[in-house]
Amino acid sequence: MIRHIRPIAFVLAIAAAAPGCREAGITGNPSNNLDSRTLASMLPFITKSLTPLIAEQRFGVPDARQTTGTVVLIYDVEDRKQVSLGFPALDGTILYAKLTSPGGTVTSLPIGD
Repeated sequence: MIRHIRPIAFVLAIAAAAPGCREAGITGNPSNNLDSRTLASMLPFITKSLTPLIAEQRFGVPDARQTTGTVVLIYDVEDRKQVSLGFPALDGTILYAKLTSPGGTVTSLPIGD
């Protein structure tokens, strides 16, 4: 009887935690497509006409986002680096693009025409 309690407790713990993900603002489905996101694959699409909506359509759901003040979409890329795309508003065009290394070094990325 005791052998059966542990697996049941584990299943109940997982089931109880699942709704918490939605409440914490975690959305989306895991995808292997995100593994192929690289800085090189993103650069050609970082242009002056880029908006948050177009960025999400092109690059997928961001790994992090800030929507207070300047809208910033943050995408994880290779080697634990992050690409940050800044916009003045949800419907505005891009203000800046930056690459942040794991050590915290920030480099401006070019915004194409």
